Amino acid sequence: LRRAHAVCPVTAVQNRYSMMARWYEPMFPVLEELNVGLVAFSPMANGLLSGRYDSHSHFEKGTDYRSIMPQFQEKNMEKNRELMHWIQELAHQKNATPAQISLAWMLCKKPWIVPIPGTTNLGRLKENGGAADIVLTLLGDTGLNVEHAADGAAAVIAARQSAYDLILMDIQMPGMNGYDATRAIRQDSLNRSTPIIAVTANAFDEDRQAAMAAGMNAHIAKPFLPETLYQTIHAWLSE
Repeated sequence: LRRAHAVCPVTAVQNRYSMMARWYEPMFPVLEELNVGLVAFSPMANGLLSGRYDSHSHFEKGTDYRSIMPQFQEKNMEKNRELMHWIQELAHQKNATPAQISLAWMLCKKPWIVPIPGTTNLGRLKENGGAADIVLTLLGDTGLNVEHAADGAAAVIAARQSAYDLILMDIQMPGMNGYDATRAIRQDSLNRSTPIIAVTANAFDEDRQAAMAAGMNAHIAKPFLPETLYQTIHAWLSE
């Protein structure tokens, strides 16, 4: 890659990458060094990480290439059962689907990784896009006491019952969105003056302005580096 980049600047490379295919990670330092992006194909391991298949799933030999792929063989499905269980549990916690968790994991790895899941189904396309609205962080490991609300309405209820030091607010949520949830918290809760930080895939300047107008204090656009999130949180907790 360095030799090719020296001849003609490389913008991005494309390789297979997912939770189950991570053998290109040793190349990541070079990608960062050269400011080269990674276009990740098969980010859900040809559909396995969507959670829609198990050891009883059947693929027609000769017409469906998954019939010969190792991850779909019965013995390997058993070996991957623990990983799939973890993904499904996390999806339940985040009010998401396993496919969205798989994509969100990748989006949170590095801001220059771009997964390209393939589909011909409009519903799946929308489902995949929703992965950008899921935050997977290790905030609990930083010593912070973290609580999670499934959606905007749940966040408002929690804000009326408990006082918090800081609130991270998504924008696109089922039911009540982040703007309306923030307005409700500012109007009637125990957190009228608590810092609220928007963490969202809505990354345009008008999105930032809308967040501020709704009563939020800061705006972080996804994808982002974990350090950006930590620094912003620390800055507002120090206020």
